[in-house]
Amino acid sequence: MTTIILTANDQLLSVSVRPVLSCGDCNTVELRVEFSKEWDDLAKSATFYTSNDETVYEAVMAEDKCKVPWEVLSEPGTLFIGIRGVDSEDVEIKTSTEVKLKVLKGAARSNNSTILPSPDVYD
Repeated sequence: MTTIILTANDQLLSVSVRPVLSCGDCNTVELRVEFSKEWDDLAKSATFYTSNDETVYEAVMAEDKCKVPWEVLSEPGTLFIGIRGVDSEDVEIKTSTEVKLKVLKGAARSNNSTILPSPDVYD
């Protein structure tokens, strides 16, 4: 498992561990965030988008971590990550700055190989 570690000091988000990321990974990259006290008692989620596609993907954080959506690792480019926090009434009350990470070109796939769908593709 590749792990990105960020630090959220109030609203300032910074990179503590910047691993090498290559495109094509699926469910193998985890985001972990170390939060300051300003984030206590908030339900936290991470937001992701890329320089190639500005569609925002959001992942709910459990125990201050989540999986990075495979969609933002599908192509080489720049990955942007931010954090949002909501209180118990689902009112957004805290956001972070964004950090950016480079997603490098991953290993090429053969045109002759068949990749079978994962069992959950039909869910």
